[in-house]
Amino acid sequence: MVHFVSCVKALVLLDAFHITFHPKLYAYLDPGTGSIIFQVIIAGLCGGLFVIKLFWIRIKTFFKGLFSKSNKAEKK
Repeated sequence: MVHFVSCVKALVLLDAFHITFHPKLYAYLDPGTGSIIFQVIIAGLCGGLFVIKLFWIRIKTFFKGLFSKSNKAEKK
C-alpha cells in the first residue's frame, strides 16, 4: 500500500511538472466562462446568506451567552 501511494504521488508530481513547464499552452476562455464564474459567486453568496438566516437565532444566542458570561465573571 505504501508503494502504491508513493507511485501515485510521483505520477501527480510528474504530471504537475509537465503541465507547468510545457512549451506551448493553448488556452481558450469563451465569453460564457465569465458569466458562469459570476453565477457561481452570486450563488455562493446567496447560499451563505440563507445559511446565516437559518441559524440566526443560534448565532445570536451564542454571542449573547459568550458576552454575558464574561460580564458575570468581571462583576465577581
